[in-house]
Amino acid sequence: MSRLRSFTLIELLVVVAIIAMLIAILLPSLSRAREQAKCTVCLSNLREIGLAMQMYGQEHRDQIPAVACPRFDVPEENYWLYVLHRTVRQDLIARCPNDDTELPFLDWDAPPPPEERDQYRWSSFALNVCLVVPPGMNGDALYPQRIDRLDRIPHPESVVYLAAIRSGGDDHEWDHADHFHSELWDSPEDPIRDGLAWQRHTGRSNYLFADGHVETVFWKQTWDMEGYPDCGTNLWWPSDAPHWPPPPAGPP
Repeated sequence: MSRLRSFTLIELLVVVAIIAMLIAILLPSLSRAREQAKCTVCLSNLREIGLAMQMYGQEHRDQIPAVACPRFDVPEENYWLYVLHRTVRQDLIARCPNDDTELPFLDWDAPPPPEERDQYRWSSFALNVCLVVPPGMNGDALYPQRIDRLDRIPHPESVVYLAAIRSGGDDHEWDHADHFHSELWDSPEDPIRDGLAWQRHTGRSNYLFADGHVETVFWKQTWDMEGYPDCGTNLWWPSDAPHWPPPPAGPP
């Protein structure tokens, strides 16, 4: 009768080492796949918002919903996301899976009373204010780089409509911000200082453009002042995007 052969200690250690090596090889791939899946979900959510924006424009002479500025006491009709919800009559998921906010997300199908809105994260994304005229303001008196109608933008495929905004901040200021003050940017780091979540997806972030398409790009592909004003990139000012506007003419 033959005796059963057992594994030696060395053989067991070899098996354990092989399993550890396989785990070390597979874990980064699994992590990248998980991150790619999150990025894809975020892009899908942005794309749905882009379709709603296009539908709203078709019904309102190519205009874009306004911003809240941001204030808790303005009517719901002044919130771009609330307006888009009503346009498509379905739930728009305005959140990114990588959003690390500590607050619950606001339900734009049934927004809470104004006095309770500061308890919620409004959205993972914020609007480029150069594409709208805020309520109560005269568009003709605003900055010249603004264009508040889709049909007047020379290159809508090169103009950022929505971008990811950071969470937190002093008194949760980023959780309640619904737009970027891109018309005031005039230095290389201004987008980051204004709350842009520039590295939400492995060093890059997702953007929705005025023509409805979405992209995952590095933030300097949207705002690059190297060589300004003769070269560089500006995808935030619809008047001249994707380039910088020419400098004002000096005295004769």
